[in-house]
Amino acid sequence: MFNPTSRAVLAVCALVVVVAMHNRASAQQETAADNSFSVVLLPDTQNYAEKYPDTYIAQTLWIRQRMK
Repeated sequence: MFNPTSRAVLAVCALVVVVAMHNRASAQQETAADNSFSVVLLPDTQNYAEKYPDTYIAQTLWIRQRMK
């Protein structure tokens, strides 16, 4: 059903969701003085932007919405 590229994209998206949810939950428990940070991984963004622009835009908007 999914080709290897689609599987990789889904896996990366799932990882980003898990990390973001963990960081969001942790941020609610931590103080503002905490020095924690988050890392978002989007492999091969040039390929996404050229071949799958809707996916790339959705991913970057999702990240932007959660950085507030």
